[in-house]
Amino acid sequence: MRSLAAAVRHYPLVALTLLVGLVALALNWSAASAPVPWILALFSLAVAAREVLSMVRRLLRREFGLDVLAVIAIIATLAV
Repeated sequence: MRSLAAAVRHYPLVALTLLVGLVALALNWSAASAPVPWILALFSLAVAAREVLSMVRRLLRREFGLDVLAVIAIIATLAV
């Protein structure tokens, strides 16, 4: 149990993603499945916004990487 708590502290976004996914799956299997696409889309937008902020900070420090491509892929997926 200690290693699970340490993993959640070390990777909170992964833990939150798993939690949101489980909640969406449970809602999808119930009669209340209508808000599932909205929940997942809003969570994806929140992750994309977090990544945009992180990307801008790195770009200002002159550190370049694949962050731009990742954010564009997330936004393009949501746009479709």
